[in-house]
Amino acid sequence: DEGASNLYNEAGLKEESTLVKEIDDNCEKIYKSIRNQALEGSQYGDVRPLSAVCTSSVPSGLDVAVGRMPKIIATGGWSGGIKIWNGGEDHYSNSTGRNTNASDAAPLDLLGAKNIVHEDRIMGIAMKPYITSITSTEPLTMVASASIDLSAKLCTVKLNEEANVGDSMDVENLNTKDNKLRYNIEECAHLKGHAARLCSVAFHPTGKFVATTSFDHTWRLWDVETSSMAEGKELLLQDGHAREVYGVG
Repeated sequence: DEGASNLYNEAGLKEESTLVKEIDDNCEKIYKSIRNQALEGSQYGDVRPLSAVCTSSVPSGLDVAVGRMPKIIATGGWSGGIKIWNGGEDHYSNSTGRNTNASDAAPLDLLGAKNIVHEDRIMGIAMKPYITSITSTEPLTMVASASIDLSAKLCTVKLNEEANVGDSMDVENLNTKDNKLRYNIEECAHLKGHAARLCSVAFHPTGKFVATTSFDHTWRLWDVETSSMAEGKELLLQDGHAREVYGVG
């Protein structure tokens, strides 16, 4: 009847009002948490869409031993290449003793690039935790990438002592011999074995192992130290999933 219909409408309006207030309260909380944040950098990443990004990290307990480490960002995209970007630190004075101004250490400056790592799109990317200092002769870190070309690759990120302050800004001439970016990206291992496109990749906290997932319903664990470009050392093949395996961590 009409009375019941009115009661139903009033209940619906009250429920809607409560929902709207809850949304408004949540929006206000989000606004308060981000109102002091600001965009520090923006960069044209690649000629094709970017599909994966990761940032550098230092394992818990090693920050004192490793010392002050510059933040770096790694990206991968549909072009199959990997690039290293400035995460907002001075990447020159740590090892050379030179003082640079803010423009020399701008966030998202391009610091390293390898235009062709995979034959097809990169779908996942991960960075090995820092284990050495920036002044070490050993690789600063390692980047793992997973692609739809059925494989994953490991690339070392090494300091380029011939790099000059400001070279990171010359994005248009990456392939010229005179352009020396701060870091060299070198392939060191090719992980092959999945029967379908890969989805993601992740390092073990120790940096000694790397895991990959795939559309072939499996995830695999690889040994970082004994894998090479000729052969990836597979330690574990885990099946049992009914569908594609998208993530690992």
